[in-house]
Amino acid sequence: MITVRIDLTGGSELIRKFNAAPRILRQLAAEVAEGSAQAVERRAKGLVPVKTGALRRAIRATGHGSYWFTGVTPGDGGHDDPARYAPYVEFGFKAFMRPAIEMERHFLPARVARMAQRLEVEVRSA
Repeated sequence: MITVRIDLTGGSELIRKFNAAPRILRQLAAEVAEGSAQAVERRAKGLVPVKTGALRRAIRATGHGSYWFTGVTPGDGGHDDPARYAPYVEFGFKAFMRPAIEMERHFLPARVARMAQRLEVEVRSA
């Protein structure tokens, strides 16, 4: 008969680190999502054509946790509401959101790679 005995030292520390990993991952994912949304906002504001500045001011990144959105925030619904004419600018005159999103798409893998490195460091120190 063969008997195998495994002594695990630091098991409670390992369990604590495994338990901390999801919380740390959620926090880091939220930082990546917010950072990407804000980067798209900055790029779109730099690309949008400016006549009065209302459309540029209406571009906002909003969200919470890992759910973020960048777009044109609606105003009062009047004829000068940027949300009403933004599609005409984007799809008819000069695109500003699509190129901003496309630019961020190229930076996102690096953001995720940095998040993975931070995850490893933070889980080890948990």
